[in-house]
Amino acid sequence: MIMTRTFTTALALVCTPLLVTACGSSKTTPAPTVGHAYMVNIPNKSIYNYNIGSDGSLNLNTTQILPFASYSFAIAVDPVNPQIFVTDTTRGFIYAYAITSGGVLSSIPLITNTMPTGSSPVAIAVDSSAQYAYVANAVSGSNSINEYLVGSTGVLSPVDNSNYLVSVNTLSLGSATPNAIVTDPRGQYVYVLTNNNTITTYQIGTNGALTATGSSTSIEGASSLTIDPNGQYMYVAASAGVYEYAIATSGALSSAIGSAAQTGTAPFAIGVDPTDENVYVTNSTSGTTAHFTIGSGGVLTAQTAISMPVLALPAMAISGHL
Repeated sequence: MIMTRTFTTALALVCTPLLVTACGSSKTTPAPTVGHAYMVNIPNKSIYNYNIGSDGSLNLNTTQILPFASYSFAIAVDPVNPQIFVTDTTRGFIYAYAITSGGVLSSIPLITNTMPTGSSPVAIAVDSSAQYAYVANAVSGSNSINEYLVGSTGVLSPVDNSNYLVSVNTLSLGSATPNAIVTDPRGQYVYVLTNNNTITTYQIGTNGALTATGSSTSIEGASSLTIDPNGQYMYVAASAGVYEYAIATSGALSSAIGSAAQTGTAPFAIGVDPTDENVYVTNSTSGTTAHFTIGSGGVLTAQTAISMPVLALPAMAISGHL
């Protein structure tokens, strides 16, 4: 896992309405797949699906065009059911896609897979039980977190609470504009990063309602955050690099552990693989994804950056659904 890797991909595009298959060539057999990393590329409205190898490598599997979203800014994986949710920031919608064999996405019909949300949904997260989805809306003067009930089919409708994604609660953020949101894998807390470089902790209560715990942490230049699958550590991507924090049983974050681990230029999104052994950070301008291995105490060790196409504002979600 701590070995140095290089990454090369040759693309051959086979055009279909939804799927563009990426055919790579390699002199060695890729490591067994343990998950998938989905990265959004805004300009061409597509999702890049990378196989995560057991050795921490990323190998391009498919590039899929998003047939409905006009400006996709955030993506989240349902940790229980094989489906993902993608926000459409321009139209104010959430779209659902089923995860099929090999991590390939299959669009649910347009009539049933959309759910209106607040204006400019810039971040989304699903809780560990897949009961609730939290969507952060960035609108001047009315920033908010919308909460939804999640159905196992991925169909979105404002009608039936038992089978669909239904809005049930709204939390006002006032003047603080949300940038990112993440849920605690233990199902107890939600963390919201706002444009004043503050991470605020909320407790998940009855029916998924959020209540501020009074705990907050300031990080200069923070852009995104993730939590390891065991719920022990939070990793925050910021302009100075990746910061690590221990998570207390109260949900509060410790002081930063060590110094920031260096990433590429313009870090945008961050995620931990399903094995809890690797951290990835997408960079907006360098055409790389930073790769770190997780050691004792959650400490990160930098590996060789993984080369890939330059993606504009590359949101990322990592899935354990194979």
